[in-house]
Amino acid sequence: MKIVLSQIPETGLSGRETLNPEAYTLDTEEVRVASPLSLSYRAFLEDQNLLFHFSLAFKMALVCSRCLSDYETLFHKEGEIVQRIGKPSFTALRT
Repeated sequence: MKIVLSQIPETGLSGRETLNPEAYTLDTEEVRVASPLSLSYRAFLEDQNLLFHFSLAFKMALVCSRCLSDYETLFHKEGEIVQRIGKPSFTALRT
């Protein structure tokens, strides 16, 4: 997914995407992505910040630690990312 800042209208930019699960692997054999990832988002520009609200959902395949049976569960996360897009302000340390 790519968001072009100059194309975000004042009312915000909304979208939905289905992401390929094979592109997102986990570093464990006990947990894996078992379905396409469903992403919905809304992006806003406010002052010198990009506000990105999102909802991510997908099925995870897991192994029960007690009986070692495979099972699936739904993972769902909502959140917000705020990214400053204006000129960065750095504090330089001089030695």
